[in-house]
Amino acid sequence: MKKLCVLLVAFLVFTSCGVHSDPNALTVQFLCDSEEVYRIDYVAYVDGEYLCMGGLDDYGQDTLKGKRDLFQMFSEQDLKRWGKDGREYTNFALELHLYDQGGEQEIGVTQRVEMPAQIGASHTVRVTGNSTNGFQAEIMV
Repeated sequence: MKKLCVLLVAFLVFTSCGVHSDPNALTVQFLCDSEEVYRIDYVAYVDGEYLCMGGLDDYGQDTLKGKRDLFQMFSEQDLKRWGKDGREYTNFALELHLYDQGGEQEIGVTQRVEMPAQIGASHTVRVTGNSTNGFQAEIMV
């Protein structure tokens, strides 16, 4: 019984902490380590060309620090629809715009974070820093 409980706990931890991937999409999870960030807007690029923009927030109510349910999926159809001439892309990048409580005031913009433009892949982008010293975004390995 003890072994079964340990296995069950390990399974729950493993499945709740990882990036949830979709085999038909490029999945990005956002992890925020800054208490100042309440909204993340992104501008997406493929091979250096503008793709789309969007955002994630908790409607300005709570900081995004520690939230594990911030995901954005980019389907193959999305990449082809917004991209030019339906060609295969090799590079996907996100530029993040960060906002304060209430989501009205932009408090920082990160450098572009690059990753392979591969359908079925999952990536985690970690946001750190503060408005005084600047914000950074990086791909977690």
